[in-house]
Amino acid sequence: MLLKSGNFFLVGFFSISLVYGQNALNPNVVRVLLNDPVYNGEIYSYNPFGAPALFWPQDLEQPDNSGDRPDHFIKCGNQLFVLPDGTNRLYTITSESEKPDIWRLDKSVYDGHNFSSFKFCLNDSLYSIGGFGFGHYNGLLLKFEPGSSDWILQNINEDIAVETGSAPGIWLNSKEAKIFKIGYSIELQAGNQEPVSETSGRNLYVLDLKNRRWFAAGFPTSEGVEVIDRSVRIAWHPSGELVVKKDASGKRLYLLDYENNRISPADNRISDFITSSFSDSSGYRDRFLTWYSRDTLKILKTDGTLLKQKLSSDEFSGSVAALWSESEQSKFLEWNILLAGLLVFGSGMFITVLLFIRRKKSKAIPETMLQAESIFTRYELDILRGIQKSGNNELLPDDVNELLGTSKKTIEVQKKQRSDSIKGINEKYRRLSRTEENLIIQKRKDDDRRQVRYVLNLEAIEKLKILVSGI
Repeated sequence: MLLKSGNFFLVGFFSISLVYGQNALNPNVVRVLLNDPVYNGEIYSYNPFGAPALFWPQDLEQPDNSGDRPDHFIKCGNQLFVLPDGTNRLYTITSESEKPDIWRLDKSVYDGHNFSSFKFCLNDSLYSIGGFGFGHYNGLLLKFEPGSSDWILQNINEDIAVETGSAPGIWLNSKEAKIFKIGYSIELQAGNQEPVSETSGRNLYVLDLKNRRWFAAGFPTSEGVEVIDRSVRIAWHPSGELVVKKDASGKRLYLLDYENNRISPADNRISDFITSSFSDSSGYRDRFLTWYSRDTLKILKTDGTLLKQKLSSDEFSGSVAALWSESEQSKFLEWNILLAGLLVFGSGMFITVLLFIRRKKSKAIPETMLQAESIFTRYELDILRGIQKSGNNELLPDDVNELLGTSKKTIEVQKKQRSDSIKGINEKYRRLSRTEENLIIQKRKDDDRRQVRYVLNLEAIEKLKILVSGI
């Protein structure tokens, strides 16, 4: 779990304090949010009328354009959080009394750099990616760490900018831990932070949160572009985004289904109910909080009024078109991944068989290929390479002295250097192979028992070459 309880707050976070907002939260709104399960973590803030934020800390200046900014309410585990837009501030909300209590959990100092960033909950942890601020679109991925009360930057392979306004085009697949993003890439060039579309136009990008890598998966179809350009998002869905499309014939609800790659219109009856729920004909000027849970779309007004509409997969009348098309690049990538997987599998089988045949007392061998230079010293590598080039896989003391640069040193120094180097090689090999055998064995010469020779263990060196490159 991200955080455990209110008691944990008080004991574990010395910086936590009870805060108050410029805009009061209705206790009924808080109770509904706390008691209702929410898909995907974030409760979407639908704000067509420019109403002020539902919650804004008193000690933080409220921007003039706050009416254009979302309220980031997130359910993570069984807790409710709120994050004022454009900041890294994190608050938790409890409702043990008539008036909701709001506690600050972070110790962030700066703000203004991540307006309209995408906040989400994954595996009971809070994340934030992207946003806009100081004339700069960014693609930074941050994870909140309760232990340090801070947001920690996560390494990802590319800086793909992410911004979540009311326009659709982003979705978290929490089952596979992937973010789908349709839009233009943003070139983050020094001195030029304006959005720049790629020559190929809009693309579908996917961020695999398991390995922290973005890749281009395709591009939206012409039908997909039309729906995206004419729609506003009203909620996230387990398979994608629920959007309302506006055109000459009126308004209609669609599901942008990223999981199954299709655009599905809802039944007209459902569309009429939902679009009328968001109508401003009654003169209602406020935000809505929307979310999807248990096959039902929930629409919560700030006075605590909760509207519900059953919205199972049966309510959508099939697919009108594919949402996106797979790019040749991604097809090529898939084939490369498949071929690479086959090669890795084949190599793994070969190594397994080889080790099984040759293994005596050895245990599990690490699979990661290590660089020799990161394990052995230069002198140890000189000995290992020299003994293999010797022709008979052995070295005499004078040979080792020459490799170590001790030929002109005293006998005592030579002995100590040889002993330390051979001992170091054997100790490192035993740790790597998890065996008790030595890589270099000291033996007496057959024709003169007073002299020693350093003999390479041929079985051991083959194991070492599997584990380490550059030997």
